[in-house]
Amino acid sequence: MQHRLLNYGFYFVLVLVFVLAAGPLEKVQILLALFVSYLVAYLCFVSRWLSLDGARAATVLGTITLGIGGWEATAYLLVFFISSNLIAAVFQIGPAYQNQAFKLTERRTATQVWANGFWFIIFIIASYTLPFESLLIGGFSAIAAANSDTWATLFGSLSKEKKVWLITTRKPVPKGTDGGVSTMGFAGALLGAVTVALVSLLFNPAFPVMTAFVIFAAGFSGCLADSYFGASFQQSGKPIRLRKQHIYIGNDSVNWLATGTGAFAGFLLYNILYYALV
Repeated sequence: MQHRLLNYGFYFVLVLVFVLAAGPLEKVQILLALFVSYLVAYLCFVSRWLSLDGARAATVLGTITLGIGGWEATAYLLVFFISSNLIAAVFQIGPAYQNQAFKLTERRTATQVWANGFWFIIFIIASYTLPFESLLIGGFSAIAAANSDTWATLFGSLSKEKKVWLITTRKPVPKGTDGGVSTMGFAGALLGAVTVALVSLLFNPAFPVMTAFVIFAAGFSGCLADSYFGASFQQSGKPIRLRKQHIYIGNDSVNWLATGTGAFAGFLLYNILYYALV
């Protein structure tokens, strides 16, 4: 139900932009983005990468990314989506897959799509309304955090270590424990963040090296936050207490918090370094 409300809410924002703010060329781009996103989401559904509700959410995500964020924002999203699925496919045909140490069989649902893409879209929309470079960097950092976390999981699944270390206590825990960190997973997190950060060099930001560094640092910090939240709440089963309510955190909620951490870290770090340089 919540992912449907997100779909409707973002479509409403898109309609407002289309009617009230977009120029003629921008309207054409939004319509093109809707068509392309629908086609890609349908192909991903047929390929068993997305569930039906996941395809619907991906259509919204893609339409806003290309229609409002443009080709630069689309490049970041494509790098995350294509690289994570390609690596998963490669790992599936390797020894780890045959030994059932790693297996990717589930379609990505709408909840998973929004857990990774929510903050990215929020910052893209904000940057369209308030054209500040730091808002775009925040959105790109959210994708870097999602990619870093995904690669950490994929690489960590190949680790031969029987024990990993819990990020909050550094105590050894069984492999697969939420919040556990392995050497392979740590390397995957670094590579995942670097891969997204390098996308910035394909475009022409004001400070290319600084921009790439900020996206990398924020993305990697988001992955570390994912492990921290996973260990603190998901693995322990402890709820977040909000007034009189207890909110229990699952994997999708942890991903949402982690990408949000990456987004705000990128936004703040870029502003700090920008004003320090200027």
